[in-house]
Amino acid sequence: MEHRSVYLAPVTLRLPALRHCHYLVRLCACGAQSHQQIGQALEHTTWVSCVAISSSGEVVASGDFDGNLQLWSIENTLSAAFGMYYSYIAHRSKVKLGQKLHAQALSDAEKVIELNPSSYLGYELKYTALRGAQRYDDALAAFIIMLSKLDYALDPRIQCKLTQLERQLE
Repeated sequence: MEHRSVYLAPVTLRLPALRHCHYLVRLCACGAQSHQQIGQALEHTTWVSCVAISSSGEVVASGDFDGNLQLWSIENTLSAAFGMYYSYIAHRSKVKLGQKLHAQALSDAEKVIELNPSSYLGYELKYTALRGAQRYDDALAAFIIMLSKLDYALDPRIQCKLTQLERQLE
């Protein structure tokens, strides 16, 4: 039995529709650096004739030869597969910031903070989302917390970022 795989990377969740092939659909998440599967794959239980991802990148559809259609919410599926992997949610927040969806980006930023409270990244995303929503007092509070997280970072790249931010404030 031949298996074909389609992988969704956090960088892009959009793929062209796949047709006229036999696929056993397995939707799974892989670590961006390790390329190892994270969590359990979800499967369409029969061979399918087509696979498509919505233009918004939010839904995967697969159809079988009997006319059955299986739909998966990428957000729900990947959240389960990633075990709420915070870097995926951080990436999603950045994408929503780029789309100027500040309320949704803020929600994701708060989830990043919940999953990894010692990281500056969630607070940086929260600051950016609040600033974009013109909630400047709240943005300043998030910025101050972000700086406090950077103060205690041992990573030289983070220390470099802190130095850059301090120069911008001068």
